[in-house]
Amino acid sequence: MKRILLASLGILCLIAGIIGIVLPVLPTTPLVIAASILLGASFPRFAKKLDRMPVIGEFVVNYRQKTGVAVRTKAFSLTALWLFLILGAYFSKPDWVKTLLAVVGVAVTAHILLLRRKTA
Repeated sequence: MKRILLASLGILCLIAGIIGIVLPVLPTTPLVIAASILLGASFPRFAKKLDRMPVIGEFVVNYRQKTGVAVRTKAFSLTALWLFLILGAYFSKPDWVKTLLAVVGVAVTAHILLLRRKTA
């Protein structure tokens, strides 16, 4: 029962993390790392598959092992973040949504910039 609960939570975190790639309000990296931990505790094979996924596997492994994030990855992340935030603000009517998007953007930008830079 415990394995099923952990696996279910892990899958939910993974789905939310993947949605967070295009929806800046959801924090992708922490959700995917949580998914890796939860899936690893329930089914280690799932965690290993997650580590080998083409798009997010490298981020999870680097984040978990604290090896840093490549400058190119930071640049791509910040570009994608602000592109989607600006699009979201453009299509949003209420001012509070635009304010929320700006606050999220500043906070996530600070987080990304403060991550250790990966050395070759």
